[in-house]
Amino acid sequence: MSDAVRPRVHALHGITYEIKTGVGNAFIIVNNNGDDLPFEVFITIGKAGSDVAAFAEALGRMISLCLRTASDPRERALAIIDQLKWIGGGQSMAFGANRIPSLPDAVAQALGEHLGLEQAPQIQSTADLPKVSIGELCPECGQATLIHEEGCQKCTSCGYSKC
Repeated sequence: MSDAVRPRVHALHGITYEIKTGVGNAFIIVNNNGDDLPFEVFITIGKAGSDVAAFAEALGRMISLCLRTASDPRERALAIIDQLKWIGGGQSMAFGANRIPSLPDAVAQALGEHLGLEQAPQIQSTADLPKVSIGELCPECGQATLIHEEGCQKCTSCGYSKC
């Protein structure tokens, strides 16, 4: 079996999933190949140019590369789900069965739903969820809570400051 990367065709069809994560609303686009199986994934979150957006784009590119290798796309997608499922982060969203512990887990949930394995998490109300600041990744603690405030960069998680 060859590991060659299959070329992208001119037009693909897919579905966009919106999943709330601890670092913001993730929009996960899963495009299918001609056999209605995942071929590529695009992930957007946060504002363009942010560290979180860059990591999301990189994750989508790596997943797409894996899905496009010359092997069974369903097996590849299941292996990706297995690797990303329940990766923890510092800012989970929701509770119980609806818990989204990280952006990678949200991607696994979207791929799983796309393959018909499970339902996407349903959050009835966000009123009772903890409020978190969403910003850049802090160089001290690694959380996405580095915000611009009063002309400085301040981390709302650990107190790091850069003026």
